[in-house]
Amino acid sequence: MDLSSGVSVAMLKAYFDSKVKVVNDNADLIAIFGVAVKSAGLSLFPSIMGEGDYRAYIDKWILLYVRAKERSSLTHTASPKGSVSDPSVIRIVKTAKKLMDTEVAKLLVAHNLFMSAENAQGYLLEEYIASAIAAHGFLYCSGNLLRAVDFASRDGSLLLQIKNKSNTENSSSSYIRKNTDIRKWYRLGTKTKAGEKLPDYKWDKLNAVVTEYSGKPCTMSEEGYLAFIQNVVSQNPNIITEA
Repeated sequence: MDLSSGVSVAMLKAYFDSKVKVVNDNADLIAIFGVAVKSAGLSLFPSIMGEGDYRAYIDKWILLYVRAKERSSLTHTASPKGSVSDPSVIRIVKTAKKLMDTEVAKLLVAHNLFMSAENAQGYLLEEYIASAIAAHGFLYCSGNLLRAVDFASRDGSLLLQIKNKSNTENSSSSYIRKNTDIRKWYRLGTKTKAGEKLPDYKWDKLNAVVTEYSGKPCTMSEEGYLAFIQNVVSQNPNIITEA
């Protein structure tokens, strides 16, 4: 549904105000709504599939928030992958490396574990950042509450899109951000030293953005992020799956 046609901000606010009262801990939701309605042409509201008027849209939008609040890496259980491994790819690896069936099976388990970990990392990275920058006046827009925005300052003047690597942004996400004030940050780049490829972490850039906005030092780091991961995953190893 496109909110930009035929819907006034007053209509949205009136219905939102009548519905938001039923949501527990709704202060952040109210603030995120405030950021969205101030955007040009209501462009920060996400596209939500399905027909309906603005009332049905707001109902769905609020439900996004409720479901996101219920989700936590501490309780999330990974789902098995939904597709079968390609037998031809298995045959390529098995033949090229002269592997036994048992060795191939172990490789497939390892592959599934690492892919599952990559999926889990999206939540973990955002939750670590959220835990660090909430005190600096930022809202965690989990659940796709704002288009291409993961974090927003409470006054809406600073919008952040978070990616794990420089090459993980898809074309649709890039298009949405074009000609907007949404700032992109990614955690992991690559640098070369003495001919060797090494990880190049970008926490200093994110810290600088947050510190400049809030006036308070922000000290996120790779060490802090890894400690956060260690704590969460040790409590919830089911966050990844080998199946």
